[in-house]
Amino acid sequence: MKDTFELRVRAASTAGWWTVLAISGVITLFYCGYLFAASAHPSWVMSMWGANMDWPEILKIWFHTLVVMKLFLWTLITAVIWITLWAKQLRKQGE
Repeated sequence: MKDTFELRVRAASTAGWWTVLAISGVITLFYCGYLFAASAHPSWVMSMWGANMDWPEILKIWFHTLVVMKLFLWTLITAVIWITLWAKQLRKQGE
């Protein structure tokens, strides 16, 4: 029983780290898009947001979304570190 639980916690830890890696990639792409839009001001971005939006408002919303995504990432990293430490503790107890 304990062996199966330890394997599941270790698998959850591994899956958590892969999720952190994937979300970090998404945030990096989102940030690169933000930098591109902030410097180039492409017209297709304005057409996606609508006619009554202006660039300062679009960039503010984009930046706040990026901040929320990073806060979510840090929360996820904290949880994954905790699960990883728990898996290590379970492995030590099983020896």
